Amino acid sequence: MLDDMGTENITDWTRSVLYELLDKRMRNEQQFIITTNLSLKDIAERIDPRLSSRFSEYCEVITVEGNDRRLS
Repeated sequence: MLDDMGTENITDWTRSVLYELLDKRMRNEQQFIITTNLSLKDIAERIDPRLSSRFSEYCEVITVEGNDRRLS
């Protein structure tokens, strides 16, 4: 499980590690869960277009909407 993807400092190293981690899990048909506040477009722009493309092709994107309980 990768929690709150996109909150880390995005560097070339981060991009490389994220891509390799997720690519390996996809090639081995291993399940994974990713939580993020980013849309696929945001992921493409902020992190890596390849990740966004893979997510849209291989993953089920579930959008959860509602008020932020931490701001209440």
